[in-house]
Parts: sequence; structure tokens; C-alpha cells
Amino acid sequence: MPESVMTTEIGTAALETADEEVRKEDIREMLMRMEADFKKKLKIAEEALNRTIRREEKLSIDNGVIDYSNTARCLSKNVSTLRKCLRQINQALEDLANGIYGICKDEGCGDLISSERLLVEPFAQYCIGCKRKIEEKESRERRRNQYGGYHTSLAYCPNRIS
Repeated sequence: MPESVMTTEIGTAALETADEEVRKEDIREMLMRMEADFKKKLKIAEEALNRTIRREEKLSIDNGVIDYSNTARCLSKNVSTLRKCLRQINQALEDLANGIYGICKDEGCGDLISSERLLVEPFAQYCIGCKRKIEEKESRERRRNQYGGYHTSLAYCPNRIS
């Protein structure tokens, strides 16, 4: 192989490696910004939840029953969601550091997660195909639990004509 062709191939590979490193650094910076933003939101949500709980506990001392309002339940759910997102962001940062960012975590898959998906959800752990399967399974389990193990089409319907 002529030396100029070999030099060009090495140069191209070096550029691709450099582009990949820049891309990884951009992703890391984006995830770090997201992490900082979610931490601020979490702090605000936790403070609001604590204020709401303290206020409701003071009010309920009179009747001896603590019944948290929808506001407290909603704030609690928000705190849980923010914590979950922070865990996912931290996992993505760890994956990036370990060189496995963007690889589907589903056992037996290991496909690359599409760049389109990662742009929408930078901390995605699954390729779109595996994520759909997981969501379908979770949906079936929720329906099963909701209807006591019966499929919804078999559930009693008083208006149903036999």
C-alpha cells in the first residue's frame, strides 16, 4: 500500500477518534448540566413537600388523624420522579466513563441506542425495541393487577349483551 494512502487512512481514523472524543465530552457536559438542573428542582420539590407535610401535621393535631392532601401526595410523586431521573443521569455518566454509553442494557440485546433516541432521552438505557417490550410487559402487569388477574375483555360488564 502506498505510504500516502496509509497516512490518509491513519489520519481519517485519528479524526474519527477525535470526533468521538468531542462527542463524548459534549454528552458528558450535557448530562452534567441536566444533573445540576435536576438537583435544583429536587431541592425545591423536597422543600415544598416538607413545608406541606409540616403544615398538614399542625392542622391534623386537632383531630388526631394525619391525612395528607393531594398536594402532599403529588409533591411526593414529583420528588420520586426527580430522584429516579437523577439516578438515570448518574448511570448514564457512569456508562459514558466506562465506554458503554448508548448500548442497550437489555439482556441478550446489546444493540446501539439510536442517536435520535439519545437526543430525546440522553439517559435512555434501552433501544426503542426493548423499551417497547418492557413497557408492554409493565402495561399487561398493571392491567392484570388492576383487574384481579382477569383480562379486561373478560371483566364483568353489566351492559354487555350475551
